[in-house]
Amino acid sequence: AVATLTNSTIEYADQAIQLFEGGTATLTGATIRSVRVGVEAEPADAMGSREYDVWASGGLALTDVVVTESYVVAYFNTPVPYTVDGDNSFSGNDFEAIFAHRGTWTVPAGPTVVWWFVNAAISDELVLEPGAVVKSQNRRRRVRQLTAVGTVDNPVVVTAYGDDTAGGDANNNVSTAGPSQAGELEVIERATVRYAEFRFGDAGGLRLDGSEGEGGMTATVTDTDFVDAQVGLYLASVGVTVSGSTFSGIGLYPVEVGVGVRGSIDPSANAGLLSYLPTRFDITGTAGAARRDTLYDVGLTYVLVAPARVREFAALTVNPGVVVKSDLYGIEVQGGGALSVEGTEAAPVVFTSWKDDSAGVPGDLNGDGNTTTPGPN
Repeated sequence: AVATLTNSTIEYADQAIQLFEGGTATLTGATIRSVRVGVEAEPADAMGSREYDVWASGGLALTDVVVTESYVVAYFNTPVPYTVDGDNSFSGNDFEAIFAHRGTWTVPAGPTVVWWFVNAAISDELVLEPGAVVKSQNRRRRVRQLTAVGTVDNPVVVTAYGDDTAGGDANNNVSTAGPSQAGELEVIERATVRYAEFRFGDAGGLRLDGSEGEGGMTATVTDTDFVDAQVGLYLASVGVTVSGSTFSGIGLYPVEVGVGVRGSIDPSANAGLLSYLPTRFDITGTAGAARRDTLYDVGLTYVLVAPARVREFAALTVNPGVVVKSDLYGIEVQGGGALSVEGTEAAPVVFTSWKDDSAGVPGDLNGDGNTTTPGPN
């Protein structure tokens, strides 16, 4: 089905436009007023017997459209491809945003997209084009693949629902509450991030964790800002390069890691990084799916910031050259778990105290010179 509205007005309806898969709606010079939802998109089988991450054909195009005095501009319960061009106006609504429930999405510049309840499923891919603004509220969003590539003048912004400085006042509260905390964006297979901003992360801004993916996860994070998060970037089971990026206003750690991290995380190539890697892990497998992980030498010292455990049906290998320090914690290997430490004469593995300045680069991680000497962890 094809719907074309030109210089038309729709008022006092539940949904001005309800679009199902395969349908195409083109609105040019249209006005939508006093409705609950301006445009609602549903999959072909709205009862959910098919996946919500495919839109076979059709789509939505808005050009010079006004949506006002309504509840929400649009609500997409499936990943409808859409374009927003011309001089559109989405002011005067309860929510001046597009709500995207879940699915595989390409988000262009234009109206803010608010992801809602998206931890209900792992979406296949999220593509954020230059100028795209995505907001969320205290819920982790999980995707298999992420492409978030902006430009110097048009960065991609991933932020909190209440952040009015990007994409406007999506919740229409006139900044009375200030920014809320954004949910963490988790990627499990591949990520390419450049000229992006991750703001106000609750648990964290961006989580790159390949432990639940198909294996061999790779990621690049360049020229990206992490701002006002508890943890800016979390890494585990990923080959990664982090460069040209800035970490500011971080509550706990700019970068935190688990096991399986490979690649380059150079403090001298980024602003605001620590000179070591805050580390936490709790590895477990099952009888039918034993888990094997590795601590690789990435040129920085691992510092345990929580108890580290290798549980039943899990095995951890520590590669040559790795240095692990701790002030309070150690690595606990439980029954049925295994730890293999594979140092060499030229590159031994070192487990030592946070106060031990003789191991790792730089050695003096606690910054007290010779004031303290190694002691029990």
